[in-house]
Amino acid sequence: MVYQFITIPVQGMTCASCVATIEKQIKKIDGVNEVSANLALENVSISYDSDKTSPPEFIEGILKAGYKTPLASSNNKTSSVLFEEVNKRNLLQVWIGAIPIVIFGMFFHDFRPGQYLSFILAIFLMAFPGRYIFKKAWHQLKILTPAMESLVALSTLTALIFSVFTLFIPAMHNGHLWFETPAMIIAFIMTGKYLEEKAKRQSAASLQKLKDIQPTKAKVIRNGKEIELDVSDVQLNDRVLVRAYEVIPVDGKILIGSSHINESSITGEPMPRFKTKGDDVYAGSICQEGALTLLVNKEPSETVLSSIISAVTHALSSKAPAQRLADRIAGVFVPIVLVISLISFAAWMIFQKDGQFTMALTAMVNVLIIACPCALGLATPTALVAAIGKAALNGILFRDGETLEKTATTSLVAFDKTGTLTLGKPEVKDHYVIPENLAELPQWIPVFCAMEKASHHPLAEYVVNYLQQLFPPNEQLAIDHQVEIIPGKGVIYRNLDQVFRLGSLQWLQKTTVFAECLPADKRKILEDYSSKGQTVLMIGDGINDAEALAYAHISATLGNSTSLALDLSGITLTHGKLLHLPLSIHLARFTRKIIHQNLVWTFVYNVLCIPIAAGVLFPFTGQLLNPMIAAAAMSISSIMVVSNSLRIKKLNLQI
Repeated sequence: MVYQFITIPVQGMTCASCVATIEKQIKKIDGVNEVSANLALENVSISYDSDKTSPPEFIEGILKAGYKTPLASSNNKTSSVLFEEVNKRNLLQVWIGAIPIVIFGMFFHDFRPGQYLSFILAIFLMAFPGRYIFKKAWHQLKILTPAMESLVALSTLTALIFSVFTLFIPAMHNGHLWFETPAMIIAFIMTGKYLEEKAKRQSAASLQKLKDIQPTKAKVIRNGKEIELDVSDVQLNDRVLVRAYEVIPVDGKILIGSSHINESSITGEPMPRFKTKGDDVYAGSICQEGALTLLVNKEPSETVLSSIISAVTHALSSKAPAQRLADRIAGVFVPIVLVISLISFAAWMIFQKDGQFTMALTAMVNVLIIACPCALGLATPTALVAAIGKAALNGILFRDGETLEKTATTSLVAFDKTGTLTLGKPEVKDHYVIPENLAELPQWIPVFCAMEKASHHPLAEYVVNYLQQLFPPNEQLAIDHQVEIIPGKGVIYRNLDQVFRLGSLQWLQKTTVFAECLPADKRKILEDYSSKGQTVLMIGDGINDAEALAYAHISATLGNSTSLALDLSGITLTHGKLLHLPLSIHLARFTRKIIHQNLVWTFVYNVLCIPIAAGVLFPFTGQLLNPMIAAAAMSISSIMVVSNSLRIKKLNLQI
């Protein structure tokens, strides 16, 4: 069965539990094959049977889960811009309301009008700028997948309800009002999320840069008239006009004109190439002079640039093993935190004699707030997004996150020779004379040429061509009957007391060079290395490499390889430069280090902070953690993870 594939943008995902919520909701739809939500890119990728379901059902599922998608809106304004404007406005409102509450709570806590004003402002903050937290929490609890919003909603509502009872029914409890707690928690959470969103957009900026290369409009000549169309409306065999300094919008063949073409965005070559009638040009390249008329030879969705963008998008939507592990942990993390918060409340109620209810409530609220599933959910995807985007801009395409993760473990690289290390077009590049003072060399050239002509070696004709170009022959020798051919080594010519030998150098017999290998032989060689514990990366270019590429732990190929090799490849070096291979391994290892740092930080943060929030330090300090500090710590934790991932963007990948 052939499944359709779609990627839908999602607004409002904040942690790994959000990912699980969306995936769980969409998996319920009949006809869905696979679902993968990406926290860093804020989208969900779905493969589905188009006979059983369709995208409108996915949009409905996203809305039911409590999230938004711009596909459900008819607003013409760019959704991401609109979403950011709303977030900015809400952030401004929440701080304008929170600051007076904190001032009244800390400096004028006995001022009765201030207490009522704090109550009104707290209700306003929770009902308007902070309402999305409670709305999402409600949806999460309805489908039994509590997430970060559930923890925040429970903690702030608990503090608010306690304060309301204290304010309006003083006889029930003579405690401190906590209106500043929900206000500052919401303010810190929203500030942290705003900064986190900006950092996440930076980590995904590489993909957007690729998309920005592609023009949206094309000048098409139809019925003798020039019309401007969306690139998506351009058809095969259309004639497209490109003027000087314009970006070429389609893949095509030049019909009229000539120009130097800057193809650096596609091939990585900094120097423009001169192209004229009959030459191929690619979307995303720049026409540097004159005007060109092109014949479109590929659908807009199938151009080289579109293929690169599709490959990067697919890689970003996939999940590496480390991310799948983090998602599984996040699935049980929130329920565990809820249990710990209740245990904290019960323990303080049982063992604390004075003011136990206030202490118990503080400990419970702290645990709910400080626990950070967000950092856990961001640890892997933000690093992968930054790394895969960085690689794509430098001519390296990773098929998915798992390939990038495997590449970091590479211990041995196997190269196909012909077409990968070499062009498959033999050519003698130079010659060396030993001893160097052999002035008689030219007189022996006819002898060498005659010897090579007598040889049946496939390289012999290239040697003859080189020698004849270097030393034009004055005479032809017929010495076929005097030449002895040594199979696999070369030829010997004996003339009286002189012996001439032409053949291979001894170093070509090294054991790590395997010649004349059949496809099965190549696989057998890789099996031998793999059985010795090596993690093998195989790079090849042709059909004869397919079996080895499929077997290798990691497969790589150059951008000009056969389609079969490209299909099997986990890494594609789009600029055709072998030097990008060690760069891809370097990037993969650096990314793995970043992911490990993120996961270790997240683990250490939660292991240390949750007990502190519950009050484990109270016997030594005599104080419980302020819930506002807990909220700030949770926000800082997520920001640190995203900021650490952004270090990948600064990695130098220049050759």
